[in-house]
Amino acid sequence: MEGGVGLTTAQPQAQPPPVAEKLNQQVVNQLNLESVKTRAISLFKAVTRILEDFDAYGRTNTTPK
Repeated sequence: MEGGVGLTTAQPQAQPPPVAEKLNQQVVNQLNLESVKTRAISLFKAVTRILEDFDAYGRTNTTPK
């Protein structure tokens, strides 16, 4: 048997990217999103520094003080 005989492959239609909706300013204020975003960035940077420290310890075969 030959594979693909009689089968047609249709190209999928390219869909436009979804449009992001703007949140209502009252919702943003109520959820305190700016503060949450700032805190998340701060925590990310702190964790990154810690991981970089552990990476350096591992590469130099030393222990933290």
